[in-house]
Amino acid sequence: MELIDLHVHTTASDGTMSPEEVVRYAKDRGLKAIAITDHDTVDGVPRALEEGRRTGIEVVEGVELSVDTPRGTCHLLGYFVDPSDDGFREKLRVVQRARAERNLRMIERLRELGVELSLEEVRAIAPHGQLCRPHFALAMAKKGYVQSVDEAFERYLKKGGPAYVEKFKFTPEEAIESIRRAGGLPVLAHPFTLELEQQELEAFVRRLREQGLEGI
Repeated sequence: MELIDLHVHTTASDGTMSPEEVVRYAKDRGLKAIAITDHDTVDGVPRALEEGRRTGIEVVEGVELSVDTPRGTCHLLGYFVDPSDDGFREKLRVVQRARAERNLRMIERLRELGVELSLEEVRAIAPHGQLCRPHFALAMAKKGYVQSVDEAFERYLKKGGPAYVEKFKFTPEEAIESIRRAGGLPVLAHPFTLELEQQELEAFVRRLREQGLEGI
């Protein structure tokens, strides 16, 4: 049986392996293909593609976008997006600028809570990619404010927590259109995290399908 994994993150966002390491890891475990779907960036895709060509594993260009819904955040994956598409990259830059502002606000909130953490200390955890909440959690653990990443999220960083700051989110229409304009296929990721009843979920997926969703 041939195996693939179409939802993979790297150190370009909140993953723990570089694009090259992820490809080699997948190859070593017998996967035939993977999709690189980092949060709000395609920066890791070219490196993964090159390593895929070198090692003989198929790499699909991808991205993961956060989308606002009445029931909370959901994620849309874009497969086969063109990582060099200028319009798409500009959309991602908007998100990245918003993420940078969010990070500063989280630093401020943590300091108000007695957690003395600098952005430079968080950056040291992830020197080559975007900063995400797991990086904040790791930096907090490194300084001894918490014992684990889970504790950092539970006490400070989870949605609704005292240091949580809402992130920028596309509307479903914006995300789907952006992915399609970049030549990609929009696909709904892990839909059950929305915690919708079956009928609600089916209705939600139908609405997305009408807007151009291609899969789940």
